Amino acid sequence: MAFLTDLDKKISMLSQGAIQKTKEVTDTAKMSSQIRTLEAQKKEALEQLGKFYYDQYSRYGVQLEGEASQIAAGIQALEEQQRQLTESMQKIKGTMLCPNCGTEIPANSKFCNVCGTKIDIPVSSTVQNAASGRVCARCGAPLEEDQLFCINCGAKVEEMAEPVQQETGNAVQEEYRQPEPVQNKILCPNCGKEVKPGQKFCTSCGTPIE
Repeated sequence: MAFLTDLDKKISMLSQGAIQKTKEVTDTAKMSSQIRTLEAQKKEALEQLGKFYYDQYSRYGVQLEGEASQIAAGIQALEEQQRQLTESMQKIKGTMLCPNCGTEIPANSKFCNVCGTKIDIPVSSTVQNAASGRVCARCGAPLEEDQLFCINCGAKVEEMAEPVQQETGNAVQEEYRQPEPVQNKILCPNCGKEVKPGQKFCTSCGTPIE
């Protein structure tokens, strides 16, 4: 009987040791998780601190000293390179960024087709895009062939038939091109401008698209 009693005690001690070991492993796992969480929070705080001082430097002209000044100047150089590359890419694609929501939209848009923000485009920026030779009767801004509204002042552009020269024998006759029938196209209910599927606003007159 004494032998069995000693065996029970040993088994009980082993069981308690195993339980304690399991508890220690669980506790260390929790502590490791807490340490990682604290490390992530510290990293985020350091980033916020750096952003705060950089904003003071870039927006408000606060002077930084030593290494901090060099780091801030390096960030500005990187931002300038990023801006130049973005502008070059937009020129190639014929797009621009909405100043309100940052969505990439056609460069000649008068309104953002996502948030509806009115886009103010200087006349000078449209000169190189106008190949038709037409100008707005109100403000004189160049007009592209398919524009129904001036993207500078918003005035409606009167529709004009385009003369097309056709040769008949030795004689050259001038005819007027008839508009092609519109099929399977989504048109703005206000100005008639073709809009792409998914657009929420017309890029020519700003009318909401149902």
